[in-house]
Amino acid sequence: MKKIALIRNSYSFDVGGAEIFPINLAGILAKSDYEPIILSANSKTLAMAKNSKLRTMHSPWWPLQNFSGLRVLLFPIYLIWMLFMTGWYLFCFIKNHVDVIHPQSRDDFISATFAAKLLNKKVIWTDHADLKYIYANYKVWYKNPIGKLVFIASKLADQVTIESFSEQSLIKEALGGPLPANYSVIYIGVVDNYRPAKRKENKLTLVSTSRLVTAKGIGELIEAMKLIASTDVTLKICGGGPEADHFKSLAQGMNNIEFLGHIDNVLQVLRSADVLVHPSYHEGFGLSLVEAEMCGLPIIASDVGSIPEIVKDSVSGILVPPKSARDLADAIDALANNPKLRARMGMAGRQIFLDNFQFDRIVRDKIIPLYNK
Repeated sequence: MKKIALIRNSYSFDVGGAEIFPINLAGILAKSDYEPIILSANSKTLAMAKNSKLRTMHSPWWPLQNFSGLRVLLFPIYLIWMLFMTGWYLFCFIKNHVDVIHPQSRDDFISATFAAKLLNKKVIWTDHADLKYIYANYKVWYKNPIGKLVFIASKLADQVTIESFSEQSLIKEALGGPLPANYSVIYIGVVDNYRPAKRKENKLTLVSTSRLVTAKGIGELIEAMKLIASTDVTLKICGGGPEADHFKSLAQGMNNIEFLGHIDNVLQVLRSADVLVHPSYHEGFGLSLVEAEMCGLPIIASDVGSIPEIVKDSVSGILVPPKSARDLADAIDALANNPKLRARMGMAGRQIFLDNFQFDRIVRDKIIPLYNK
């Protein structure tokens, strides 16, 4: 039985698709005669994994992630930290008899890869929309030494998987040239857990599931709720983040907006809703969009990044320009007043999910073969 180390480190307030991915992957691997181990310093990731009865380990992680500007002078200290991390992973991989290492965050791309290759182990990367930032200023010789180190490490990986074709193009742009042959696109999905829900035709419930930060378009969504002409429309905002209090102040006095905070069972909320709204400014891969399509929900989302690869405009949802409260409001009104259109888009989204984003099939057909190649 092969042992797979799934490594994802991030800030404690990050509980998005990138943090859920290793948990979903580990659950499928455990049913496929593999022994996954989730390594993370994110307390919420570890808690979710333990709730799923998955094996976990607390890994080291340095919260200082911004080395731009004058902070680049800390690069020698960063190298010492990488040496420590590499040593820690060497000990961990040997002690736990790990066969495949699957890092999913910047510092682990470097240290876990070097440790794995010293032990002649297979390394598979999954990029959660980080590499386009990590490789910024790659061609400027005196800038971003960490990005250059990550790129060197990527050439040692057996495969670097990217979430979407949009992200692939942005990584190419950041590097200023073609990608190495070991880079490829593999979509992320969710396990099919579909249950039909009864929806009220005379009342529209919108749901948003994301981190509460400006770049997710929460401010514009709240403003759109002030602009809509339709009545009996409510919005449930799921998630937490550093700007939660700011958005709550923007929605003060609005009885049609409810903040639910972090939700462990997002699917339960989606099943009780009529439309998912996702007005993000940019998107590497929107796992919440895939979850909504799995549940048969129509979607209103920004026409940015990978979103058009998931949501087909006028087919499974309505795509709008980012940062536009007016366009969001118009899209909400369009679906609020047309239950037949909502039903048709929901069915189309469900079919898109079945064709492209069933995660157990993605793991079986695309990820496990990389472990065994």
